[in-house]
Amino acid sequence: MFQPLATALGLVMALSGSSKIQSKPVAVAAAEKLNYTNIMKPIGIAELALGIVAVLGYWDFMPNLLVVGAILGIAVIMAGAILFHLKAKDAKGAIVPLVLFLAAVAALTISNG
Repeated sequence: MFQPLATALGLVMALSGSSKIQSKPVAVAAAEKLNYTNIMKPIGIAELALGIVAVLGYWDFMPNLLVVGAILGIAVIMAGAILFHLKAKDAKGAIVPLVLFLAAVAALTISNG
């Protein structure tokens, strides 16, 4: 796996998840805009957990399969985020989740390539 990419992706996801769990105003506003306030905290927990696993993979005490699973989970969450943005007719807002999705796919591809 391209570990620096996976680690950076993990940090971004952990910060994003933490923001959702803490109900920071920016996260709440985004959840209201995209109509997912009812699942904001569970998504935040998933993002935080997956992000931590991706970051811990850097030190090689986390099984590689678990790290790959975390990156795959991040890709799935970002695919969902893209769909939520498009459903809300917020194509511009879908750019960041798209970049994160592509980073996750790149990290997975490099790990197998």
